[in-house]
Order: sequence, then C-alpha cells, then structure tokens
Amino acid sequence: MNTEVNTQCIHRVWRRMNRTALWTDALRAIVKEWKRFGAILIICALGVAMLLGFTALAEDMLQSADAYYKQEGLYDLSVTAPGGLNQQDLRQLERIRGVSGVAGVVEDNYDATVAGKRKSLTISSLNNQNINRPYVVTGVLPQSSNQIAVNERYLIDSGKHLGDPVSLSELTIRSVNGNSPFLFKDVTYTIVGQVNDPNNVYSSQFATGSMSTQADYAFFVPPSSVMNKGYYSKVYMKLTGTEGVLSYSKAYDTQLDTTRRAIYKSAVPAGSHASSDHSKAGHQQQRSYWIVTDRSYLQSYNQIDTQVSMLRVFGVAFPVLFLLVAVLISLTSMTRMIEEDRQLLGAYSALGYKKSEISFKYLCFACLSSLFGSGLGVILGTICLPKMAFPVLREMYVIPQYMLQFNAVMVFIGLVAFVGSITGITWFSCARQLQECPSMLMRPRDPQAGNTVPLEKMSYIWNHLSFLNKVTARNLFRYKSRALMSIFGIFASTALMMIALTLSNTLLSLPEKQYGGVYGYDAMVTTNSKQEEKATRELTTDKRITAIKPVAVQMVSLTGSTSTDEVVDKAKAQQLTRVPLQLIVVPDGQSLDGYISLQNASGKTPLKLPKSGAIVTTNAARLLGIQVDSEAWVEDSARNQYHVTVMAITENYAGNALYMTQSAYCEITSHRDYPPNAFLLKVRGDSAEKIATAVDLEQNGIYRSVVSNQQLKNDFSEKYAVVNDVVGLLIVMAALLAIVVLFTLSMTNISERKRELATIEVLGFTRREVHSYVNRETLVLTIVGIAAGMTAGWGLTYPIIAMMKMPGIHLEVQTALSDWVIVSILALTFSMLVMLISNRSLDRIDMVESLKSPE
Repeated sequence: MNTEVNTQCIHRVWRRMNRTALWTDALRAIVKEWKRFGAILIICALGVAMLLGFTALAEDMLQSADAYYKQEGLYDLSVTAPGGLNQQDLRQLERIRGVSGVAGVVEDNYDATVAGKRKSLTISSLNNQNINRPYVVTGVLPQSSNQIAVNERYLIDSGKHLGDPVSLSELTIRSVNGNSPFLFKDVTYTIVGQVNDPNNVYSSQFATGSMSTQADYAFFVPPSSVMNKGYYSKVYMKLTGTEGVLSYSKAYDTQLDTTRRAIYKSAVPAGSHASSDHSKAGHQQQRSYWIVTDRSYLQSYNQIDTQVSMLRVFGVAFPVLFLLVAVLISLTSMTRMIEEDRQLLGAYSALGYKKSEISFKYLCFACLSSLFGSGLGVILGTICLPKMAFPVLREMYVIPQYMLQFNAVMVFIGLVAFVGSITGITWFSCARQLQECPSMLMRPRDPQAGNTVPLEKMSYIWNHLSFLNKVTARNLFRYKSRALMSIFGIFASTALMMIALTLSNTLLSLPEKQYGGVYGYDAMVTTNSKQEEKATRELTTDKRITAIKPVAVQMVSLTGSTSTDEVVDKAKAQQLTRVPLQLIVVPDGQSLDGYISLQNASGKTPLKLPKSGAIVTTNAARLLGIQVDSEAWVEDSARNQYHVTVMAITENYAGNALYMTQSAYCEITSHRDYPPNAFLLKVRGDSAEKIATAVDLEQNGIYRSVVSNQQLKNDFSEKYAVVNDVVGLLIVMAALLAIVVLFTLSMTNISERKRELATIEVLGFTRREVHSYVNRETLVLTIVGIAAGMTAGWGLTYPIIAMMKMPGIHLEVQTALSDWVIVSILALTFSMLVMLISNRSLDRIDMVESLKSPE
C-alpha cells in the first residue's frame, strides 16, 4: 500500500517538475531566439493591423455616420410632387404601414449673391417632428419668425456672425425652380445659430467646386416664416424599425424597398390636393404623381459609402499578401529552429519523452510570438490607425464625433488566420522531424549532393564568371527553398508599394486627363435663355476671353432600356439604376472640337455628334450596362421621360454627360426649339488668371453660374490628396515587411552555413570578401523579387480598381516611369539596410566553435 502511495507521489512530483521544465525550456528558447521571435511577432502585427485597420476604419466611419444620422433624424424616404403636397397627403402617408413619422417642409433652391459672387442657396423650414433636424454647432435653432440659422460656409463668405441681420432681398435671390422667393417671409432675420445641414455632411472646406452638387449655403427658418400655410414642397418620412438598423446595410435597404412598395400601392392622385396661389395654375396642367426618393440621392451620403467600399477592398486585398509571407517566414524560421535542435530532439525522444512534450517548446514559441504580434496588430488596427485617420475625416465631413468600434468577428478571423496558420506550420515541421527514429535524429543530416546548375551548360557565360560569382550561382540553386522564399518576400513588399503608387498616380492624374485633356475649354457660364444675346455680346467683347461656344445644358438622369413608366411595380422602378448627368445640346451645324474631346474610349478615335441619337460618357455606360446602339431613357427635372438611342460612347473620367445635337434633342422631345443657355469659354492667361476671370464673371448678374475648370482641377487634386496618406502608410508597411523578410532569411542563411563561412575565413577570406560572398545572393534574389513584384503589383491594380465603387469617376490604370524607379530604389535600399545588419552577424562568427565536429 505504501509502495503504491509513494509511486503515485513520485509520478505527481515528476509531472509537476516536467511541466515546469517544459515551460522553462520554452521561455529560454524565446530569450535565446529573440530575433526569430521578434520577426514573427512583427510580421503578424503588420498583417493583423492591415486586416483590421482598413476594415475597422470603414466600420468606424459607418457607425459614426449612422449615429449622426439618427441623432439628427435624417429622413429615410422623401416624397415630392410637381404641384406640391398638403395636409391630406401627409395624413395619407402617415397611414401607410411601416411609416413611423412624417414631416412636411417648405424648401426651395435659389441663386444668391454673397460678397459679389453668385452662389447656390437652399432655404428650408423646420418641423416639429424632429425629422431632418439641423445639427447646432453654436447658438440655437430659430424659434420666432424673424430668426434664422445658417451654415458655416455662409458665415465665412459673408463675414457675418451670430446676432447679425440678414434679409432675403439683400441677397438678390432668384428661385431656380421658378417659384417666388416669397415662399418665405421677406423680413430682416437675425442669425441665431450656426448649423450643419443633415442632408449634407461635407465640411465647408471639402464641399467646393464640382466635388459637391449640393447647395453652397443652407438656411433654416421656423414654420412661422412660411407664407403659404398647408403647402409643402417636400415630405420627409421616418420608417418603423430603421432606428435599430445600420444605414448602408442590406437590412436597411430592404426596409426602404418594402415601404416604398406600400407607398405606391396606396397612392391616389397625389399632390392633387395641394393648392397654393403660387402654383395652382401650373399644377392643373401637370400630371399627378408622387416622386419617392431615399438617402442615396444625397451626394455626401453616397461619398461615405464609396470610401467605405474602397477601405474594405484594401482590407481584403493587402492582408492576404501579409498572411502568405507570414506563413512562409514562419515555416523557414521554425523549420530552421527545429533543425538546429535536431540532436536534442533525438536525445529527448530516446529518453522517453512524448512527441507532444518535445514539440511543446516550439509550439509555445510559435503560438506566443504570433499571439503577441496579433495582439499588437489588433491595437494598431482598431485604435491607432483609425485615430490617425480621424483628423483627415474631420476635414472632409462635419460628423461631430468618430467612435471606435470593436469588431469581435474580424479580430477572431485575424487571430485564427495568423496564430492558427503559424502554429499549424510549426506543428507540421515538428511532426515531420519527429518521424525519424532517435538514433537518426542524434546524427547530423547528410549534406546535399552536389548538382550542376543550368548556368554551367551555357559555357560562354559560365567560363567568364569569377570564382565568387560561380559560388553564388551554385548556392542560389543549392538552397532553392530559401531562395524562393526570399524572392516571394521581396515580391510581396514590392507589389504592395507598386499597387500603392499606381493607385495614387491613377487617381491624382485624373484631373489633368479630364480638365487638361477631355475638356479644352476653361470655364462654363450658364444664363437664362432670354439673356443669351446680351451674354453673347458681353463675352465677345471681353478681351480676356479668346473664344466662346454656345450650348444648352440641363441636369437629367439616365436609365437603361426600361422606362420607369413601363414597370408595373413602381417600387421596382425606383430600384432601376439612375445616373445623374449633364445634358449638353449643341446647335446644329456646330461641333465641340477644341472645347470637348469626343473620342472612342477603346480606340481613341475621334467621334462626331450624330444627327440622331446621343453620345454618352464611359462611366454612365458602364454603370447602366449600355453598349453602342443600346436604348436608354432620359428623365428631366420635371420627370418627363424621353427615349434615346446611344450612338457612341466617349472617353470621360470625372462626371457624366450626354451629348446631342439640337435637332436630335428636338426629335426625341418634340420641342420646336431649345435655345442655348450656356457658353463654353476659352480664357487667356495662366491658371491663376483663368480662375480670377471666372471669379470676376460670377459678379455679373446675367450669369446664373460660372464654373472654372482650373478651379475644379485644383479642388479635385486637394480632395484626393488624402490618397497620399494611404500611399505613405502602405509604403511604411511594405518597408517593414521587406526588412523583416530579408532579415529573417539572412539570419537563417548565416545560421545554416556557419561551418562553410568559418571555413572560408580560415582559408584567408577577408571580412569584405565574406560579406560579398553572402550579400551577392541576397542582392540577386532582391533584384528578381523586385522585377516580379513590380509587374505583379501593376497587374493587381486592375482588379483592385474594378472592385472600387466610385460613382461619377472612371478610372484607368495610370503608371509612370517614376513609380517603377521609386519602387526599385526603395526595395534596394531596404535590402542594403538588411545587408549592413547581417554583416555584423557575419563578423561575430566564431571560427573555432563553428568548425568543431558535431559528433
């Protein structure tokens, strides 16, 4: 009995000591092999940071924008009608299933003159349902009929402050829609608040030029300032169940579609009840219908969705490279670490240790290094990178607070991907090594048999190589696996840098291609068709203007071959892809040569305006799936639809347009005439002088708007300069990747060849010759990796751009010779840095210890 108890006690003590010894051995291995441990840690940290950084930033943007929308009660659906709506329409909309609240508002768009410049202005009435409530930056919302709230941009441009007076008459406003400005009381208002329009989250710095089609200024007045009570130009609706659903999600879109369908099913001659003095006569002639739109008609709302889509593409494409490199680096490092302990493994196995106990040290080494690295990557990706991006986002959007989100699913995926794969690779290496019997493990592995290399068969080249070059060639083919891994590591980092620079060059070259290539004119001015003759005289006599081209322009939307009126299910009709674009009608007998370059996107052959049909731009054709000779429907602002045949597709990069002759336009619309209401101008001088001319023309009251292409070009370059931040981040990541890969493989190379290197030192090789002996191999592999990586990176840019959703922008991969040179120089610089570090390890090789017999 006592013997059994003693035996059990001995076993318990042995197991406790054994566990302690295993952990001690594992910790000692980490301390001894800290370079390997650090390399795996860094590569995992980079990979997880890339995986979580882009996806976390995308999630932070979505959640922060969604919280802002919910806080301000941004509408889910809006309803308009040509004749307006009234209380009966509101009551009918309230009864629709799925609608939680409706708010009727009076809203109109105006042209206004502020500080001598023509600007666009939207005046809206507030409502008591807290739907589409402006965000108060400073001050308060207006309560009495003589109070008004304005946006920041108006305060900046006008130089006014809170408490200052403003009247509609002093702004010389003119309704864009033909309504009287006296939809609102023309009194002297007092500015009581600076607010942000919930429909437009662009900041005042970002919403300039062509980057925003929304109004320059937003004014908000209380309901008491509305002249015609009971008349509403728009009804905002909130839906049941959307408060708990994330905007931009499929669940949210499904809820919108369901309610939209219910609206159309319950629709009566909507808008026929609305009557007001200013619209009654015109309304009787108009067809009655409801126009239902959602948030996707808001440009800033779509811009956030576009940027989130870009971030998600980056968050999928780039981490894959890091994961592959991490697996290969771990396979090399852990295989070499196990190989170095080969005799120790044999001894442990001969002493009776289990395979699991022998493998514990290596599995613990791999698991802890990858786990700590992944944990660091989680911190970098979910906290550090988003916080670095938030200041940039605050310059672009007025969202007051960006919230950090913790996506447990993505964190779990990152941990499983990196920790699981690296630990699994280590287990595979241990299992393969421990298949041999203990006696074989305790003996050194037989050296590889020498083979001729393919270069030896090319005698002319081989015979002219020096001794060191021949040795380098032999070693490259002798250590094939390590050579391939070195090439792939450099390949991945080089490809990453090439993708980053090519994306940057593609985006930032777009303004020059559009405003310096497609557009040959310098400015566009629009005017009332009745003012055409006067505008022509003034522009012709202006010495700063060298040429003018009269055209007719208007904003329309284009759909595919199916008209919305031909769709029985109106909810389905709303889901048809609509592309807003600018219709440009050219007088018969004239062309756009010298003003707008119309050329085939594929063959770059010039196009002429057809006598019938129209020419559409590339991006609109791509979004709608339109081909040459396809049918499409044009819908104007009054919702009149016209059938048109697409005769050609022209190259275009920014924005969308539809070009046709005056006779073609009259043919499809049955109009007798369509007089010009705009002029394309060519202006003298440099960029600054062209912008100054456009600013001066804005002060002329006969022009409704003046758009300078040079200003648009500058604005576009500034807005997408954020791409440089992404490029810088990717280059830093690629640099760290290249350094870690080359350092790890160089250390493995030196560790494997200590006896060989010690031998050549004994034979009289100088330190410089030893450095050259090893570094030549690294340099050759780096050059091969650079060549392959740059080519692959350039090719991978095409599918990445194809996955990026950027409405209104057509991207063509654009690379420059400088991109290839920069990538090559950077990669070689990283390689040289690693060579300098590895040279110190070469200098510390102990010749006596290295040449001792392993027996």
